[in-house]
Amino acid sequence: MSGYEHARPLNKFGSHVTHQAIGAPPGTSMQVQLLELLRGLPEQLNLASVGISTPWGTPVSDLEWSEIRNPDTNVQTFLLSESALKTAKDVFFGQPIPFVLIKTTAPRSRSEVEAALTGSPYEFFETQGVYRQDDPNPVPRIEFHHWARRRPLDKEGNKSMDLVASQLRGDLLYGQQIPVEGTTLRGKPVVSFPVAYGAQFLTLPPDLPGVPNPFPGIPNPLPGLPDFPLPDLPFPVPVPPPAAPPPPPPAASTPAQMPFWGPLLVAGTVAVATVVIWQGAKEK
Repeated sequence: MSGYEHARPLNKFGSHVTHQAIGAPPGTSMQVQLLELLRGLPEQLNLASVGISTPWGTPVSDLEWSEIRNPDTNVQTFLLSESALKTAKDVFFGQPIPFVLIKTTAPRSRSEVEAALTGSPYEFFETQGVYRQDDPNPVPRIEFHHWARRRPLDKEGNKSMDLVASQLRGDLLYGQQIPVEGTTLRGKPVVSFPVAYGAQFLTLPPDLPGVPNPFPGIPNPLPGLPDFPLPDLPFPVPVPPPAAPPPPPPAASTPAQMPFWGPLLVAGTVAVATVVIWQGAKEK
């Protein structure tokens, strides 16, 4: 189907896709017995749906990301809490939820996530950059899913997962893989993940001393992302000289400015006066 076709409306729990949902990170399988046991978990725990997201990027390092170009699953998420985690063990015959995730709106390094999970029942599994299917912008805002896996029973801690989410300034969620068919509500982003990540999160260098900035800040041409200035260049940029101003209009002519005409005017005046005097003397 086209990325711009609309899917069938989801109900509160996305029930029309739960028969194919897997409560694990995209690309991660689960044992059939466990999958069957946990089927319908959001409904049984009465978890509120947060929305549907699409995997977009995976970290190579804390500052480098690679793009997930053609994900074959979306992720539907539900609000989770420490009390719901405890209730799940009672509902599912002592079986804890195998995977949870913490959603943040800003990147967190692996070491930050691992530090927050220390002493909890869960350990770091992976991080993915995602975008929401209900984000209408051509360049959607990036969010982050930090997936955590349940530790072995003898290594479980008792730190609250609510506290873990709070320390990461995020939300504790339950996530499940769902097929892209029927759950894709928008087209693909118009730029790559690294470009969108750089525009949204990377801090540009400050002005370099003694180097003028030839490019003032300009509006970001990508809708949905904040304005950002262009960086200063570490070398002088030649600037063409300004055009010469047009010459001033000529001033009014005067005898002092025109030495050739000045004597002629004086001579003419003297000649006229001489003629007048001679005619007067003749008449007498």
